[in-house]
Amino acid sequence: MKIFTLFIGLIFISHLTFAQADVWSPVVTDGFSNPNNYGIVEFDVFKGQLYAATAQKAVGTAQLWRSTTGNTGSWTQVTNFIPALPSAVKNIPSFGKTNLGGGIMWLGTGSPNTGTRIYRSTDGSNWTAISKKGFGNPGLITPSPNMVVFQGTSDTIPYLYAGGGSHGGSTNAEVFRIPYNSTDSADWVKLIDFDTVATTASDIVDLISYWCVWNNKIYFSGNGSGQIWESSDGINFTQNLLGGTGYGFGVPSNIVIACLQVFNDTLFAATTNKILGGQMYRTGDGINWQSVTTDAFGKGNSAEELHNIDTAFGYIWVTAYTDTATSNGCPIWRSSDGWFFVQSNTDGFGNPDIDGENPVTISFGNNMYFGGPNYTAGGQIWRTTVATEVQNLSNNILINVFPNPNNGEFTVYGLQFPVQLQIYNSLGQIVHEQTLNSNLKTVNLSEAKSGIYFLQIKSDNFIQTEKLEVIK
Repeated sequence: MKIFTLFIGLIFISHLTFAQADVWSPVVTDGFSNPNNYGIVEFDVFKGQLYAATAQKAVGTAQLWRSTTGNTGSWTQVTNFIPALPSAVKNIPSFGKTNLGGGIMWLGTGSPNTGTRIYRSTDGSNWTAISKKGFGNPGLITPSPNMVVFQGTSDTIPYLYAGGGSHGGSTNAEVFRIPYNSTDSADWVKLIDFDTVATTASDIVDLISYWCVWNNKIYFSGNGSGQIWESSDGINFTQNLLGGTGYGFGVPSNIVIACLQVFNDTLFAATTNKILGGQMYRTGDGINWQSVTTDAFGKGNSAEELHNIDTAFGYIWVTAYTDTATSNGCPIWRSSDGWFFVQSNTDGFGNPDIDGENPVTISFGNNMYFGGPNYTAGGQIWRTTVATEVQNLSNNILINVFPNPNNGEFTVYGLQFPVQLQIYNSLGQIVHEQTLNSNLKTVNLSEAKSGIYFLQIKSDNFIQTEKLEVIK
């Protein structure tokens, strides 16, 4: 069983961090002129084009769009794909790709009536179905949100890995793989059937929620009891993170490991937690997991799932499933070190209707793109020009602490709005917290012993951390 340790990343950081909301601009605000396309649920970049997939809320079929520039008005629907889709297909939530064989792209469709299905293309326009509906099991109605290519230690060629599930239904998830160059639906091999793996109700996995390749292993996570599985040979999987009564990372309300991503040679995992808010953990060795946030970076359960993690432009990016009454819209966070996160946008870009399930991000050109829901106007695409609008976290100092070093008493200068202050010791334990609400504020750590401490000041779109040295 893997070890989980609570660890505060403050002890690694000795520089000041600050950032404002980045400048985001709308690209698509009406579901590609179809409000029934209520969400943009997946992105991918293939052969120089940005692809966006939709989800449908009414009668109609999910759609696939692409653009060579990502600009407003430059998007065209991939019409050759439409005849292959029955009207029962309600979303296209899964993409995968490889540069092998001249470049191959795959997508997976979700259908409550006919079952999930995998399609393959070498040009992004012409698609061929390469799986049976539901991989032969009509109860598998939803694909895993991504697919990956991996070559195990005993494999002679790489394989495409995919999963199917019922996402809350009565059918447990199943895991499959197929040779990456195959177009034959008979070549899929079932590796895991959670009908036989699950021994108790708390072990149930009803959807494969994400795939990731890291350090010569393939990983996948599960929906239902917060599990992570791993394999080095690509065939035999063992649990890295146990689900069951402990659930994800030992937190009973972590019911889903929603996403896995690699940043700076570190594996990150994000959760669904409807009580505390989405959580994030990280590991550098695949054994010891450390906590990054336990409350969706202060949003609590208004951001019930940290749904998507992406990496681009030297940052790790996170956005949340926010379909709750207390949410003001979808947030996006970013970090240059994987410990300290700042909010990149205002909630919902200032529109509380940009709020709901399965938002995603991706980089394309010099821009970072957001795709997300709007149940009234239609799915949204926004972007920020990273080269000019994303600020370096270490170059903006607005608040100062003096004196430092100090004897436990110091003053914080430069405050222009109420902020929350927390001070941690070198073990990551909070030793002091208070609200600062004036332009000149004195803090007294009268009981603090000599040593190194870390002061963190934060508000909605602001976070700053300072190393303190107390000498008595």
